[in-house]
Amino acid sequence: MQQYAFVTKTDGAVAALNIYRSSACGEGCGQNCSICGSVKPIEAYAKNTVGAKIGDRVVIESSSKVILTLAFMMYIFPIIMLVLGYIICTVLGFTENIRAAGAFLLLFAGFTPSFIINQKMKKHKILTYTITNIDN
Repeated sequence: MQQYAFVTKTDGAVAALNIYRSSACGEGCGQNCSICGSVKPIEAYAKNTVGAKIGDRVVIESSSKVILTLAFMMYIFPIIMLVLGYIICTVLGFTENIRAAGAFLLLFAGFTPSFIINQKMKKHKILTYTITNIDN
């Protein structure tokens, strides 16, 4: 998956980026157009294999495997936990109110891995992007 980003900081082979959501204006320009000017960028880190400098607009690429795994953990896993919570409470013979409470308890527990993964990625500056081209 390719996107556009702006380099905000460089430190050797790693660059800090501001990524503008491409769905905001179709191009993710990051300029002061009416859409991108009001959208908060995503801050991320990337392997700087092309020698990009601060202020450069770059093309970044991410592994589809990483993106799909993160999407699964954020969107699908909690739903599976919700259903599992309801089924477990049903098998144990609890009332409908307890079943609903158990389902929502496991739903919230299902978001815990996503939260932990996100915190680790921020803390350790795990690189999920690679700069493939400078787009000036």
